[in-house]
Amino acid sequence: MDLSFDLKSISTHRGTLMGLAAIGILMCHAASNGVNLPASIMSILALGQLGVDIFFFLSGLGILFSLSKQSGSVCAWYKKRFLRIIVPYLIIYAPVLLLDCNIEDKEWWYYFYNISTISVWFDSGGCWFIAVLIPLYLLAPYWKKVLDCSQYTVLVTFGICIVFYMIGTYLAPHLRDYLNQAMFFFMGMWIARYVGGGKRLPFKRMIFVIALFLFLVILYRYYSFCPLFWILFFPVLFSLCKMLDWIKADWVHRTLGFMGKISLESYLFNVTLIAWINAFSLLPASLYEDRYLFIVVFGTILSAIVNEVSKRLLSLLE
Repeated sequence: MDLSFDLKSISTHRGTLMGLAAIGILMCHAASNGVNLPASIMSILALGQLGVDIFFFLSGLGILFSLSKQSGSVCAWYKKRFLRIIVPYLIIYAPVLLLDCNIEDKEWWYYFYNISTISVWFDSGGCWFIAVLIPLYLLAPYWKKVLDCSQYTVLVTFGICIVFYMIGTYLAPHLRDYLNQAMFFFMGMWIARYVGGGKRLPFKRMIFVIALFLFLVILYRYYSFCPLFWILFFPVLFSLCKMLDWIKADWVHRTLGFMGKISLESYLFNVTLIAWINAFSLLPASLYEDRYLFIVVFGTILSAIVNEVSKRLLSLLE
């Protein structure tokens, strides 16, 4: 009896899973932005925070796929990957931060301090999402070499998760919750070796991985903080893959694929519009209670536009 796991569906549905992750993040933000729904529904919406975890997991997965196909130098890979996140980030964040500095009468150094994401590491200001992705991208090519050379890739992955946990707990406690996302990124890189290689994951190894993951969750929970529903990560991920296998409606996959394609822009616009509307009361009082619906709809439209502009700019820069 074959008890191994076929993880190919994670790769098959990567784009649609990214779309579900983006929707999960929007749901999570709804729970803290004036959306009035029954408590039971709000509890479900709060689970949307798993969308961030899935995003980092799929990012790690995609990064290893990208590195495996890379034929040029590491510098060429860095240029391509960083441009993909920096270009939309600057298009969205640079003008907003510039306007904010003018309104708040901030010094010019403050603008560069924030736009460079240096501020995140010292006082948690700025875009933590990009600030955490940058060191993970920098490490990724070298971490792939470590995985390629190691016979104990599960334990090595577990070790790097502990390192980031220690950094977040003792060296940068104000970034603890953000740096914990590295665990999902490196797990994504590890699982990509099975997803991309067409190999099946032995049952015993999968149980071992889940046991180590649960140990990390308990460790994080006991010594610092992490959402207890992280325990649901693997069951939710595999359930979503099965659900997408069952759904045959093409429009569902196209819609989720579209949301996955604009997931980075969607997140950046979501947090930016929330901050601005709350800070400067940009909507009429009659629409204020429905502001989050406006943020989601308007943010999605802007995200699609910026995504298209970014692609055109990237074709020129690459």
